Amino acid sequence: MHLPSQGFLAQMHTSLHNLTAILDETKSQPRFCICYLTHAGFISIAKQASPVKDSVMVIVPRLPKDALIEWHVLAQKASSSTKDAAEVGRIGETKSFFVWDTDMDSLHRSCREIQTEISELIMIRIFYHSSLSQKDIYERVLSMFPKAAIAMVPVLEIEQEAKMALFCLFKSNKEKI
Repeated sequence: MHLPSQGFLAQMHTSLHNLTAILDETKSQPRFCICYLTHAGFISIAKQASPVKDSVMVIVPRLPKDALIEWHVLAQKASSSTKDAAEVGRIGETKSFFVWDTDMDSLHRSCREIQTEISELIMIRIFYHSSLSQKDIYERVLSMFPKAAIAMVPVLEIEQEAKMALFCLFKSNKEKI
């Protein structure tokens, strides 16, 4: 892959063009997006350009090949048949939660909010400020969601000055058709 040397806007447009081409080729619709940026000043531009409304912007010290932006998208195959729609529905829902304080009680309240909205949490990706204790966060989340896959991602900054962002993938409550 060749990264444009013109700067952030050129890299953003190229990466979105490539992402759109992949989504078109696979006939998929983006459901959730995590945007990795190397500078907080890029957040508002990336947020406006994001392929999905519900996205999380995180700041990391460096990206591969010295990129300035990278998109991670959870996509769902578009379908017109009822059978395919039922299969797609089993994937479930996605939701993101922001934690504003650094104390574990704030994380606990966010986890309780997650529990009230779902039947079963399949996966949770936690973006946390690198100054926080990974062990404390992991143990608290694991105690509440022992069956979920947990991924921990230390970052320099999270949009809106949050201390943590939790991206959740839930098992669907829908029955097979």
